Amino acid sequence: MKKLVVFDLDGTLLDTIDDLAHSCDEIMKRHAHPRHSNDEYRSYVGNGVRKLLERSLPEEYKNDSPYIDALLAEFLEYYHNHIADHTTIYDGIVEALETISSMGINIAVLSNKYHAGTVKLIKTFFPHITFADVRGQMDGVAIKPSIEALVSIMEKCGVSASETLFVGDTAVDIHTAQNAGVDVVAVCWGFRDESVLKAENPTYIAHRAADILDYL
Repeated sequence: MKKLVVFDLDGTLLDTIDDLAHSCDEIMKRHAHPRHSNDEYRSYVGNGVRKLLERSLPEEYKNDSPYIDALLAEFLEYYHNHIADHTTIYDGIVEALETISSMGINIAVLSNKYHAGTVKLIKTFFPHITFADVRGQMDGVAIKPSIEALVSIMEKCGVSASETLFVGDTAVDIHTAQNAGVDVVAVCWGFRDESVLKAENPTYIAHRAADILDYL
């Protein structure tokens, strides 16, 4: 049996795309840039909010780091105030978390979302769930698919790679787990299609939250 389950956040525990898209559209509108559909924004997420903005900008701005940094500051201020306006929990997630916790298995969150936003969403939507660790993107720590933060969580919980299960919805999550030698469940309800996930050779595929329990 696994002793630690580490979850991605966006597209895995929570459907955050409406608030991400709305906030990004707000910044694009302020600066007279084209806006995008939710499906387009869905394809842009997974590597942190700075990369989301970069992918949303017209080609001539994509390598303008000072400009992107300025937009990022605007985005973070706006998004943090609207982070849970339309965000929802995926079906069955609360029950799955409660079951895992009742089994004495540690639960953690590792996201490429900025850390303060990650913590705010977890506290907002899962106040009754005990997490061994909650980590978003932090200064000085490489984001997924680097294994740095994942290994740190495993060390904090005193577990090995073989005792850990990673759950996520993108290739970034699959590669993070693979790089760390950890079994990974790719979930099909998130931001990537099942065919895209299968191409990355995850250990398992989950079509509903309860499926995760089969891989513990």
